[in-house]
Amino acid sequence: MKPPDLRSMKRHTIPFLLLLGFWVLLTPNRTPESFSIGILVAMGVTVFSRRILFTEAEMPLYRLRHLLMFLTYLPLLLVEIVKSNIDVARVVLSPIMPIQPQLIKVPIRIRNEVNRVILGNSITLTPGTLTVDITDEYFLVHALTRNAADAMQGNLMIRWVKKMDEGLEP
Repeated sequence: MKPPDLRSMKRHTIPFLLLLGFWVLLTPNRTPESFSIGILVAMGVTVFSRRILFTEAEMPLYRLRHLLMFLTYLPLLLVEIVKSNIDVARVVLSPIMPIQPQLIKVPIRIRNEVNRVILGNSITLTPGTLTVDITDEYFLVHALTRNAADAMQGNLMIRWVKKMDEGLEP
């Protein structure tokens, strides 16, 4: 029996710790028994799903630098969601309802699929926009108004995710 390599251990340790942290976060009882059950459940899920876990190249969030970049991205996303909520509320409450729905192609080159999913979900989470399709060359986005469509060009979320993607080695 050969000893496990460090990458394999890291690949399984991070999901285990994330699952255990989620368990602790959701568990109302902070007892040793509850923590022990959380360890067993997190270990069981990690072992059961070991063949479908992402590799380090596929999952940039396994690297501490990228995880920290993602955690600093979350407040930015929250601000964009609040701003979009205000814009959509303004449109809906307006007596003339200035809705101009349109599909736009936003040229985006992001190499990593996880980063593409992060950006696609971020666009969809902001009210007034919906990611319809993701390709290697562009994102197809449905926008509720012309202003929402124009805001997709040079969007801060897009620039931030591109920055996360550029930090990956080829």
